[in-house]
Order: sequence, then structure tokens, then C-alpha cells
Amino acid sequence: MSWVDSAVEWDERCEVLVFGSGDGGLTGAYTAGREGLHVIVAEATDRFGGSTAYSGGGMWFPGHPVLVRAGDADTPVDALKYFRAVVGERTSVELQRAFVTGGAPLVEYLEQDPALQFQILPWPDYFGNAPQVGPTWRHIIPFPLRADALGELAAEIRAPLATDRRSAPVPAELEGGRALIGRLLLALQALPAVELKRRVACRELIRLDGRVVGASVSTPEGLRRIRATHGVLVAAGGFERNSRMRSAFGVPGFARDSMAPAGNTGAAVEAAMGVGGDVDLMNEAWWAPGLTHPDGCSTFSMWFTGGIFVDSGGRRFTNESAPYDRVGRDVLAAVDSGRIELPYWMIYSGTPDFAPPVLFTGIPLDDHEAYREAGLWHRADTLAELAGLIGVPVPALTETVQRFNHAVDAGADPDFGRGGELYDRSVPGYPDPLVRIDGGPYCAAAFGLSDLGTKGGLRTDAAARVLDSTGEVIPGLYATGNSMAAVKGSTYPRGGNPIGASMVFAHRAALDMADATGMPGVSTIARSETTPGEFRSALGRFCSGVTIVTAIGADGPIGFSCQSVSSLSIEPPFIGFYPAMSSTTWSEVRAVGSFCVNVLAADQNEVFGVFARSRADNFAGVEWARGGNGAPRLAGSLVSLECTFEEELRGGDHTIVIARVTAVGPIREAEPLFFYRASFRDLVAEPVAAGASGADSWG
Repeated sequence: MSWVDSAVEWDERCEVLVFGSGDGGLTGAYTAGREGLHVIVAEATDRFGGSTAYSGGGMWFPGHPVLVRAGDADTPVDALKYFRAVVGERTSVELQRAFVTGGAPLVEYLEQDPALQFQILPWPDYFGNAPQVGPTWRHIIPFPLRADALGELAAEIRAPLATDRRSAPVPAELEGGRALIGRLLLALQALPAVELKRRVACRELIRLDGRVVGASVSTPEGLRRIRATHGVLVAAGGFERNSRMRSAFGVPGFARDSMAPAGNTGAAVEAAMGVGGDVDLMNEAWWAPGLTHPDGCSTFSMWFTGGIFVDSGGRRFTNESAPYDRVGRDVLAAVDSGRIELPYWMIYSGTPDFAPPVLFTGIPLDDHEAYREAGLWHRADTLAELAGLIGVPVPALTETVQRFNHAVDAGADPDFGRGGELYDRSVPGYPDPLVRIDGGPYCAAAFGLSDLGTKGGLRTDAAARVLDSTGEVIPGLYATGNSMAAVKGSTYPRGGNPIGASMVFAHRAALDMADATGMPGVSTIARSETTPGEFRSALGRFCSGVTIVTAIGADGPIGFSCQSVSSLSIEPPFIGFYPAMSSTTWSEVRAVGSFCVNVLAADQNEVFGVFARSRADNFAGVEWARGGNGAPRLAGSLVSLECTFEEELRGGDHTIVIARVTAVGPIREAEPLFFYRASFRDLVAEPVAAGASGADSWG
């Protein structure tokens, strides 16, 4: 809602307010706290960790330092080709680049803290036939952490799913997602400016003069208002456990079948919508087939060591060994076409206890007899008898099993390609997914549709800033994780994508909030009173040349305009330039490693205008040719400097890049393009020779 300043009485103040304590919320809090900001983390439930605590804690970060140390040459450029081939145009190129190229620098940032340690967990990409499908080691997980390393804080981390839903004992060691949460909390313990609060839920956001400046929250003590001077980060998960919102936005399935904590009700997302935040992908989720249990819920299941799924007509409808989201989408398609009325059935060779061939069922199984008594598991001596028990046509089921067995004998599945991709063959200890359904007895187990959470949420730009319905940024409001409309669109390219993207965009949001101060790493208490406008106006009196930095990216030539370029060293030949921290194009250029710095001539102001805008077709109509290092040399430039990346340093809201000049292109004799006080200028007098005024020349 909208407020007027005089109507707000603040109960607490901070610089950054974070809603949610999963991987995204804690990464954002850690980054903001490390950059010197006072942070409040508001967790709505009584435990920290969100959905992350239930997960395996995997992160998809191409070209990350852990991979580099292992000696592999995988690059974000190759990964971006794969990602874009899978996701397509459903989300913006800028958003996709920000995610794919942002993982490696994030891991480098986090690993500077001894509490944050990661290791490779081999895991294949989920579209094995897409271009540049990756090796299995783009995926990392945190090292396990003993609970006693956290002291009393360990008891405040959400228990594993098996404990929360089936009362299994809590392990003494934190693993997977709980280890990621534990390590982030361990790192936060060293940052006294970060406050962690439980049972503090978002009720509404407060927007003054167009900017989100805080929130009204519910606490055990009642309603309170928290002022956030730099911004609010919504990282509170999706709305998967909110039946009302699922129905309103057309999300298939049931809240009871989601694998997320009960606190994921979308309250913070609705609050952001209340101040104008736009949303997207609101009917989407991370889908999976779900084994149905006696209490009626169906839970995320994967790693099938045999069996086939059949629809109401007794026919197969999917590659049962495909990645879970792809199987889940096939279930949805079959439901939409009328082929399935839930539950559907897994058919498999008989076992003494009727148990289906599933290695992972999300939660521990109940007593097997309970499944039989509930009519969820059946066993019969013949397929005809089994078909009668589950209500499918006898001839169709018999023919389906026979056809599948023929495919097993032939070693190839002509109907659905089972076993044709690496993921199909990745079940631990079971490399061959084609297993005969032999002789009697035969068994059937009921399955439904489960999800790992909704993936629709607030629309953002590449800095995780929330956008309104016109595409304009809502100042002071950020989103990440399942509170943000997924960068993956309607696909699931790889395990570790949800957590990886959540962390990357939380990190970018926190850096954006820190950079808005002009002095990252310094508390606002000691910050200069010079405003950004005053600073910009003063430095506008400094005349600069204009360059375009170009490279060959994943899908062709890329480039961005850069006025802040200078000579740094003659021997070795170094130059420096300073892209904005928010520049997704620089992230991709850096990943390539070699590029050209093209110095523009006075007649190229239109070229500058093209590259100053964020567009996918900057090179349309621009003449260029490849230089010796493969990067584009722009025709008509005064000179093109071929460079390789050397080093990068943090410099407020920009980054300081040091590049080695490896070759100098043809020099054109023409006037340079000058930029002064926000406009282009011409030379009006003869140039003064360096040193004529008594000053030494520089270079």
C-alpha cells in the first residue's frame, strides 16, 4: 500500500531487510553484511532454512573456481549456449546471462570466507541432446558440517524432511541443503551487523514517494514496522503451500503434495504485488512424479530401477527415467488430454512386499501393509488380474508390457527413448534403465503429481530489482529464489538451477543495495553526505573519450559502451576500464577472456548510442571484422586494442578491470569522439602537446 511519511511510526530500523532464510535470503544477508550494511533477516516460521533445508543443496555454477581447481576447462560461455537452447526466449537474455555468468564470481566471493566450502557432486544436465550439454561437474554442494560447530544455532535450523514429516531422528551432521544453511549461518555469526529473527512474517510493504522503504511485520509481540533505508529483499520462497493462491493462478496439483515447508504461503510475494510488483510464470512449478502414501499425499520420487508408468488406458506416456520435471510435465500433459485421472500406475515385476522399484521417495515409506490396505499397492499372478485391480483395459496393458519387454531385449526404447540420455543412466548402481517386467507375479503402485515449489513470482531485472507492470524498476524492492519469476522460464535445465539462481540474484541484489550508498563496506553512519547527483555533476566536468568493448559471446558478437578507459602501464602494456557492476554484458565478456577495446571517432556517436542501450541486436547495421584474437574490430574506429583479461578489483558500483594489450589495430587519423557533461563535444582548438605546460607526459 501507499503511505505518507508522517503516518509511519517505525519500531526498528536497518539498512537491508530480508524476508526468508533459505539459501537466497542468507546469501543476500551475508553479502550485504559483509559489505558493511546493517541487515535484519526475518524468517516467518520457527526454523531457519526454508525449502533449502529439505534439499540436496546442489548449486549449478558453470566455470566455478572449484571446477577450475579440478583442472577442467568448462566455461560459462558454453554453459550459456546450453541454457539458452533449453530456456529459449521465455525469459530475457540479460537475465539468463546474469545467472549463468554470475555463479563463478559468486563462488569466488564466498570461498574467501573459511566457513563456506564447496565440493563437486557429479550430476548431469537435464536435456542431454541440447547444444553444449555440460559435463557432470558444473554442479557443486557444500561440504558437510557438524552441528556442534554452530552451537545453539544448530537447533534453529529446519530439520530434514524425513524428520518433519515422518519423525526420523535428526542427524548429528548437517548435509546437503542443511549444510548450506549451516555454513551460511556460521559465516553470518562473524558479521555482528546481521540480525536473525524467527517468527517474523511480512504483512505488507511500505512505499513512500515511489520507493519501498520498509515493511509491516507480524511478530510474537504483535505488529511492528521495520524501516529499511537501502532496500527490501523478498526471498521467502513460493506460494506452493497456499491452496488459495494455487487455485487463483491455476497451479495444478495440491498444496499437500508439495515438498516445501508449510510456511511457504506467498505472503511476501503478495505484499510486493500490493505495492505494484509485476509477476510472471504464476502457473508454473518444479514438477515431479510422486509416490502416493496412505495419508493421501504424493511425494517427489526419482531414481526408478525398473517399472513403467501407464495411463488410464493402460498405455505408457513418458520416459520413466527422464529428469523428474520432464516426467512431471508429461503427467500434466496426459491429465490435460484426458489420458490420466490421478492416480496413475507404475507397473513392475512382483516383489515379496509389493514395494515399487524406487530409490528415492522424498520421505520414508510407511509400513508396507498400510499401502496395500489403502489400495495403493497391488500384486497379481497375471497381467489380466492386475489390470482389473487398477481399472485399465486388459489387452492394452498386456500389449504395453510385451512391447516394453521387446524394447528391453533390443536395447532401445523406440517409443520414449528411455536410456538415450546421460541422466537416464545416472541412477546410482543401476546404469541400465531398461529392465524387463518378467513373469508373475506383477505389481502396481499408485502415483500422483508432486512439486518442489512454485516457480512463478516477481518479475525482476538482472540486478534482481522488482519491476512494475510497465517494466520500470520499483526502487528499494528486490526478489530472488521462488519469490522471483524463475530465470529458467517453463523449463528445468539442470539440478542445482533453483538454488544457484537464488544465490546469484540475492548476491546481485545485495551488491546493488551496497553500491547505492556509493561507499560499499562502510556503514551509513560514517558515509559521505555527497549525493550521487552532486558527484555525477562534478565528475561530468571531466572530459573523456568513448570506447566500445567487444567480444564473441555464446551467440555471436557482444559489446558495451565504456567511457572510463585509461592507459595504466607501458611495460607491460596494461589498460584499465571500469564497467558497471550491473553490466551483464561485461560478465559474458570476462568469461570469454579476450576482447577488443574500440576507440570511437567523432563521426561514430550513433554507434555509441546503439551500444549504450541494452539490446540483443547491438551489432545490427554495424560494420565489423574479427581481430587477431577473434574479437570484433569496429570499422571506423580510431584504433582497436586487442586485449586479454588480467585482473578485476571491486570499485563501488563499478568494477576495475585491468587488461593486457596484445595487439594494436590500424590507426585511423581522425578526430576523437569526446563526452563532456552528458553530451558529445567537438574539438574547437589546436591540441596542446603533452608537456607543453610543464607537465610530464603519461602513458
